Amino acid sequence: MNNSMYFYKNLLVSMGFKPKGQGITHLCRLLSAHFDGECVFPLNKQGYAKLAAQNGTTTSTIVKDIQYAIDYAFSRGDRELLNSLFGYTIDRFGGRPTAKQFLMTIIDMLQTNHSLLFPDQVMPV
Repeated sequence: MNNSMYFYKNLLVSMGFKPKGQGITHLCRLLSAHFDGECVFPLNKQGYAKLAAQNGTTTSTIVKDIQYAIDYAFSRGDRELLNSLFGYTIDRFGGRPTAKQFLMTIIDMLQTNHSLLFPDQVMPV
């Protein structure tokens, strides 16, 4: 696991994700692929398909793993942090984002703060 994968995993764990679940691993791989310049959107045709091929499973299994991880984090995680990140996009009292909403929000947050987090890297276009 490279440094960026550790960073993504630590970020997600701080939000309330299970550190050893498959969903967090898939999310970290999607984030890493995106910031390495690979195309992961649309998720169903690009990101999930690539992960499924790497793991020898189906895209529906990838989707279920990721959604379970998001549901877990939003039911047991740091509500204050999650509400500050997702704000009005979800219901404050139990709403959960879709995998796409979650990834887009995290990607936007990381791109906005990328120069502070990774000063020696140039953002992919």
